[in-house]
Amino acid sequence: MKDDWLPIFLATLFAMMMTLVEHWFPWPMLLLRPLSKYAAYVMGVLAIALPFTVLVIIFPFWPGYVYLWAFWSITGGAGLGALLSAGVDAILMIRVRAIEAEAREAQLLKELK
Repeated sequence: MKDDWLPIFLATLFAMMMTLVEHWFPWPMLLLRPLSKYAAYVMGVLAIALPFTVLVIIFPFWPGYVYLWAFWSITGGAGLGALLSAGVDAILMIRVRAIEAEAREAQLLKELK
């Protein structure tokens, strides 16, 4: 058990990175249309299933509780990646709105003078 944390950590990190890349990948440029909700859902599930499957194939003799720990760790990592990407998007949107408001305010002040 003490040596099982590194592959699980790496699989969790990989799931998080896959979720982040899937979120910010320019899908409309590649597909020439927006990505459907169903395709996004399937890709999110694959971001969890792929690293877990690789762990099961590479380490077939782990006890059951280690697989359970790995599954929830990978699922949590992918979920954290989704939350992180949504948070970054929200912060960027707030910054863009603030910059636009400042530009409108400067334009109005310029017109008043």
